[in-house]
Amino acid sequence: MTAPMARRKRKNELNVEVRAMLELGADMLGFFAGLNEDQVNEELEALWQLHRDEVLADFVSRRPGERPEMWWRVDSPEPRPPLRPADGSSEAWAEARKQRRIEEIALLIRHNLLSHEEQAGLRTQEAQATALEED
Repeated sequence: MTAPMARRKRKNELNVEVRAMLELGADMLGFFAGLNEDQVNEELEALWQLHRDEVLADFVSRRPGERPEMWWRVDSPEPRPPLRPADGSSEAWAEARKQRRIEEIALLIRHNLLSHEEQAGLRTQEAQATALEED
């Protein structure tokens, strides 16, 4: 297993682990073991500043209409819409995630933050969902 110090030295590289931390907004692999929550957030923000463009472009190409967690924390012009499940059931959580996605896309549209490629990707997703509903 890689020691925390060795991992910390590699943190400036945009590897799979760093990309995951930036997409999820958390140090789930212990890169910053020994740091408090505020210090970890500072490290994540510094990594986001360093790798923002590449991480964002890759993320949006895979998930049009969505943004990585660090984008919501650092770059979003408005707070991320909250999840509001009606109760604790899996159906309520699924519906809450669907509603938040709609609100997130509305925010991106309102601030003119969707590229033409992303808009095309969203139209493709919508067409696929409609086709599945018709089957």
